[in-house]
Amino acid sequence: MPNENEFENQYDYFIQNVISAQHNIKLVGEPSEYNLENIFPIYFKTFDCIYVEEDWVIECYYYYGYDSGYPVIYVRKTPEDINVLLSHIDNNGYHNNLGIFEYCSKVKAFDHLKVSDIKKGLFQLLIFQLIGDHFALFWHSLYNRIDIICSKRDLNKLLKKKMFTDKQNEKIQNINFFPFIEENTESITYKLLIFSEWIGLTEKTYNVKKIFPHTISLINEKLLVHYDCDTYY
Repeated sequence: MPNENEFENQYDYFIQNVISAQHNIKLVGEPSEYNLENIFPIYFKTFDCIYVEEDWVIECYYYYGYDSGYPVIYVRKTPEDINVLLSHIDNNGYHNNLGIFEYCSKVKAFDHLKVSDIKKGLFQLLIFQLIGDHFALFWHSLYNRIDIICSKRDLNKLLKKKMFTDKQNEKIQNINFFPFIEENTESITYKLLIFSEWIGLTEKTYNVKKIFPHTISLINEKLLVHYDCDTYY
């Protein structure tokens, strides 16, 4: 686990904790055989200000579709069995006869997640939505990878890779918020820097409602620096 004193702010520290936890997830065998049943509960503890609504549990299934693979996070009521729930779904159109996506479209995990601390918890909830399932990605699913930048250190890492033009470098050097946060009585707004190797550096603004269920809305998006690594799987 990272040392808190090594980071620029609490948000930077939390992001690095999540990344570290994701990197520590070691799956054995082929993606078609991955099982997250015992691994996910340990990983979810990283989000220590998020908990599941009473009488519900949060779990994770690994979806494998031949050219892609990724975790699918879902919730269910405590007495229910996910396999029984899925058996009642028409599976036509799903790889490997999996109706997990149909189930998740009807039973949304974020409708059942609460926070124990508003300021820390809503930020953790937002990060959980953005990159909470960004581990054990297989092949084409790697396109979904993003970096949430909450420190000058991480911006400097981008600059050291020498991926940008001089004009782009200058623009990146002038960025000085990590992240920008604004709070009112009903919600908290987070302006984040997000980097994708297939898009570039983007400024995205999210609004998260304080009242449960905590609705997360993308309210603004601005591409600051375009970049495409030209790597395709």
